[in-house]
Amino acid sequence: MSLDEALDSLMRKAELWPVTETGVGMIWTETGLTREDIETVRDATDVRHQVVHDARREVEASEARGYLIAIRKVIAALESGGSE
Repeated sequence: MSLDEALDSLMRKAELWPVTETGVGMIWTETGLTREDIETVRDATDVRHQVVHDARREVEASEARGYLIAIRKVIAALESGGSE
């Protein structure tokens, strides 16, 4: 089992994902983020893990672009603290 898989398993077994999602949910309205933004970043993280652990895993350019846009949006919103 990889470190990523072990951490994910630990988070799920410790039931920390709901806590994390609740925390994000509390701040996303102030930052202008949507559930879709958060889910896209989570999906991007999952795809990243797949690519790292399976070199044959391919990602379409349009899919990767969508992930990057969502990640940039989340980072910008968190950096601004919702003050935009």
